[in-house]
Amino acid sequence: MSFVGSTRASDPRGSFAQVRKSILQRSIAMLTPQDVVTIKPNQTEPLKRLYNKAAVVPMFGQINIEELLAKSYMALGLKDPTNNIVGVIVVNTYPNIKALPLWEWKSWIRDIYGMEDSCSRNTLWVHLLMYDSMYSLFFLKPLVDYIFQQRVFLQYLILVQPPGKYRTDILSDLGTVVTPKEETSKNAQRLYVFNREDFIQKYKIRRAVEEDNDDLVPLINTHSLRLEEMYGRYYIAEILTRYKDSGRQIIVAEHEGNAVAVLCLNESVCYKVLNEEFELACYNGLKKPHPDDLADVSLEAIFHSLENLHSKYEDEILEIIERTTNAEGQNSTSELDETLIHVDYSESDSFSLVFTSASLLFFQDDETKSRHNSTESVESSKEVLKNYMLSAEKDPRLNEDAMSAYSSVRGMYGHIPEFHGDPNAFCLEITAAYPDHEVGLMQLFEAAFETFPDREYCIMAVPSTTPINRLTKFFTRVVPRSTGVFPYELYALHKSAVLGHVRVVAGSSKHIPAVKRLISTIPNNSFVLQEFEKSIKDPATPYLPFVFLCEEQVIGLAILSEETDLLYLQAHYDLSYINTRVHRSDSYGVIETLLINPIFQRHSKLFLSELHTLGDFSVLFYRHTPYDTTDAYRERPLMNLLQFMLPLAPRRLPDYDMDLLLQEECAPSKLIVEDQEPFALYLSTVPNCSVNRHAVNTRIVVVGCSNTALSFLETLLCKQDPNDMVTFNNVTLICASGMAASKVGSRIRDAFLIKKYFMDPRHMDMISLKTYVNVISGKVSKIDKKNQILVINNNSFISYDMLFLMTENSFFNQSGRTELHSWRSQITSSSSTMLSKPTMLL
Repeated sequence: MSFVGSTRASDPRGSFAQVRKSILQRSIAMLTPQDVVTIKPNQTEPLKRLYNKAAVVPMFGQINIEELLAKSYMALGLKDPTNNIVGVIVVNTYPNIKALPLWEWKSWIRDIYGMEDSCSRNTLWVHLLMYDSMYSLFFLKPLVDYIFQQRVFLQYLILVQPPGKYRTDILSDLGTVVTPKEETSKNAQRLYVFNREDFIQKYKIRRAVEEDNDDLVPLINTHSLRLEEMYGRYYIAEILTRYKDSGRQIIVAEHEGNAVAVLCLNESVCYKVLNEEFELACYNGLKKPHPDDLADVSLEAIFHSLENLHSKYEDEILEIIERTTNAEGQNSTSELDETLIHVDYSESDSFSLVFTSASLLFFQDDETKSRHNSTESVESSKEVLKNYMLSAEKDPRLNEDAMSAYSSVRGMYGHIPEFHGDPNAFCLEITAAYPDHEVGLMQLFEAAFETFPDREYCIMAVPSTTPINRLTKFFTRVVPRSTGVFPYELYALHKSAVLGHVRVVAGSSKHIPAVKRLISTIPNNSFVLQEFEKSIKDPATPYLPFVFLCEEQVIGLAILSEETDLLYLQAHYDLSYINTRVHRSDSYGVIETLLINPIFQRHSKLFLSELHTLGDFSVLFYRHTPYDTTDAYRERPLMNLLQFMLPLAPRRLPDYDMDLLLQEECAPSKLIVEDQEPFALYLSTVPNCSVNRHAVNTRIVVVGCSNTALSFLETLLCKQDPNDMVTFNNVTLICASGMAASKVGSRIRDAFLIKKYFMDPRHMDMISLKTYVNVISGKVSKIDKKNQILVINNNSFISYDMLFLMTENSFFNQSGRTELHSWRSQITSSSSTMLSKPTMLL
């Protein structure tokens, strides 16, 4: 017996099992938020493998995994040391209670459970939990930790526990059970609440002292050694002791007695330089409001000025019109020109009056024939016809006279305004944190505004090549002026964007005055105001109005409608990212208008997510027409959230023989093959609202407008991974003729000419490269590689970080061209046997 017992004790299989169990227990204990990965909407296999009907249905009910992933806000998986998914959590912006409308949960949780401070900004809801049974007690904490680290404003993660008995040990002691206020039954529906305070490390926020030098200098050195090389090892202590009156403030986040994050702030800001280099009008020049500030640039003021100008020079304008008409009557055989009348009063006023070009109107056949009667020779007739055809092909939107005249009208928007108020900003000079303590930066930014209580903006300037993805959660990029040469990127953070309470509500009549004030300084605001008022006052309108509020002040608006032309979109655009099988036919919406104050752009994804929820649209489209980027013909303001939406690539349809297909009774619908006005299509889905978007400020300059250059830009900017999106903020194209196509589309011309490329005007309008690219019309005169500068037209320059030369033959070396032709002629003249015609060897 002892022998047998000893043999069993020394069994290598038993020892191996014990060692394996010990290793597994240690690996389970080592699971951290770094092991969390994002599950894409098309990655259903890990969920199907972990699906256990007996554990899932009692808690979450019957689920469709494909539909759940396609409509969820965030889906996360936990990997074990062998890279297998062992735990899954799926969260959304509303509770998984089918009897509760998506937009009513805030009043429901307030009235039933008494959670007054729960809102869409600080609350997410668990819709699914699945796990490997071996990891059932350990998988949840790393997932919840990761969610709180990624969402800096998230306060509550809530799981709805339906009445009944089911396994709750997987929840461990990570959260708190909240029962209904007036319910005493143990079987009542309860909420299991995960609170941020239980998962995020606690920090003590305070001003830095001299003794912190030993902690802060090594911390800053993990990011850059330059400060220590320039100022020595004790520069923090010297700032705090020797230069107390320099206007600097240093605040730190302390954890377990050590400074783990730091902000160095300075009240000194060069407002004049920043106002000259950046578009600061929407930030009031980073200054306090002042009566002398130029603020009245509304369209009403412009129209009033134009009316005064017209009445002032009415007699002179009528005289010019009469004189022009008489001249046309006397010279009936003159060459056909556009009827453009331009009156310049630049000496007395900055406005010009431009009458609409006659080429934009349609003429009757009789009128057209009468204008082409001529008794000249055949050659002259051919010349007139040639000129007429060329003028008809030219896009009227690119008329140089009209554009130059219109530019003088819009001069009010082109000048640099002056602001006379008191300083209202402080700058961020140093920010640093250890990787495990970056969440402490949020508390530091909140404390920064308490350090300067009389100022509302925190700004920072960073080099274009510096990655700042973690700071884009807090700051908004300020748009540079087209003529600016500032070497750094400017970012701004407003006090209300950090400390204010933001939310989205349905628009009502009480919001109309605030909306008028919001859009009063925006060009083409009349269209937006009319649509907003109509959507509120007209009960039969298809539009749904929404407003964005911060402390009950209107900071933005949106107008939605239902998408009714889905077949056309599916035929002409690549919608493969959308799983149409899981979306209802009425769940596709259109963003007609969306505007938001740039100060609050950091909350853009929150606003888009709320539009999905409140509008009950799982998919939202936005049509960007060519006229949206043309000042002279723009009817609505530009949407300033395009960078958070996904551009969809256009599809090329085959040329159908409709007569033949109709005979075979298999012709496609007219809704599919009809030619609509081209537009660029953008997409927003609920999962898209949680994707972290990376900002790249590297100055990319492309020289040349060849097919290669345009294809490169399209691939770089328009063809992105929906789950890892990138925004390129500094892309410039330099071309002598610019990017705009000079001819309007013509099916007859395109049918006769051979196409060597796909970049026709229609395709250009359907990808809208102008939305992403700054276009400079000019020729490169010199390239200074040492200083990374391009000289354009011998009188201007532009800096670059990355340069791409795609000029085809524009800068081809002539000597090299001669050698190439000589080499080709030698090959052609040499005797050879074509591979397509082999000879038989005997």
